[in-house]
Amino acid sequence: MNPKIIARHLPQFHEIPENNKWWGKGFTEWTTVKKARQLFRGHNQPRIPLEGYYDFLNFKTRKNQAELAKKFGLYGFCYYHYWFNGKKILEKGLEKMLEDGEPNINFCFSWANGSRSRTWGKKILDETLVKQEYGGKEDALNHIKYLMQFFKHKNYICVDNKPVFLIHNIKDIPDFDGLIAYWNDYCISKGFDGIYIIETLVSYNQQKESLLSSGVVQFEPLYSLGNMNGIVNILGKFIPYKIRSLAFQYITIFKNKLFGKETVYKVFYEKILKKIISFGNKKYKEKTFFGICPGWDNTPRKEERGILLLSESPELFEKYLQKQYDNSIKNGNEFLFINAWNERSEGAYLEPDKKFGFKYLEAIKKVINKT
Repeated sequence: MNPKIIARHLPQFHEIPENNKWWGKGFTEWTTVKKARQLFRGHNQPRIPLEGYYDFLNFKTRKNQAELAKKFGLYGFCYYHYWFNGKKILEKGLEKMLEDGEPNINFCFSWANGSRSRTWGKKILDETLVKQEYGGKEDALNHIKYLMQFFKHKNYICVDNKPVFLIHNIKDIPDFDGLIAYWNDYCISKGFDGIYIIETLVSYNQQKESLLSSGVVQFEPLYSLGNMNGIVNILGKFIPYKIRSLAFQYITIFKNKLFGKETVYKVFYEKILKKIISFGNKKYKEKTFFGICPGWDNTPRKEERGILLLSESPELFEKYLQKQYDNSIKNGNEFLFINAWNERSEGAYLEPDKKFGFKYLEAIKKVINKT
């Protein structure tokens, strides 16, 4: 069985009232992309999209994205979904899809269940913009009823007649098993055979938490980057990911300033790809979906506190995508997740830009056609 390639998709390329309030009128993901700057000689910033600064609410934009993805062999998108005890954000583009049918491509959701904080920019701030809260049974019902309209869409991705639903921070959910059991029963009552929950592992120190989930997915490159820093590795066994992330930033800044280096944390792209593939080569007791990324550079968001992968190229991406594709075949995995379709301000995107054109997408098509 050949895996179906799914690209993560950030639906933040349009205005919303919350972002206007938090970041200023007119803010979209493009705002961050446009203000990016070179932090050292040879730094690939700013990055210019080949096909312009689109608005995801625009029908033609959504239609073009689906057509482009399918042209190069992508099976579908995994859209980030936000739900804060009944409050939704960044939902309008996908609700428009229910009305007009675009993007007309297979899709699933990844619940990014974490508080949104003011962590972008030079300074490390931890101001909460919207807190992730969880309600009781009423909220669980309202949430699954909202999701059901998408689950029933002809393009929603299912496994064994179960809608695929990824969850980012499973340990943060009170009585996760109770929630999933309730959702599972609700999906059965609506004609499905349950719900197919995939836990997202952001760090290699994380493990599958629930017997009721169907598997896990390694979120790359962060899953493998967490195994690159010895001090943070030790912390990872005892301290939650959010605190480890801040610790990593402080440690990097202190170390680099001590030795007179730039504060940006840099790793060669091929080095992290080798680490990613090493995890894909392992045998796992639980169902484990693999990931890969076309690059990473979150300095548009984090500036000097950022992390970036050096010497990225479509050729390296193709080489290691082939290896991860083969790993997925050997594991009998239905899916292989790419991070991402359009994470522009994190330097993780397949969409064409002025430097590489369509080469990352062409790499996907070559890998699929070889197998």
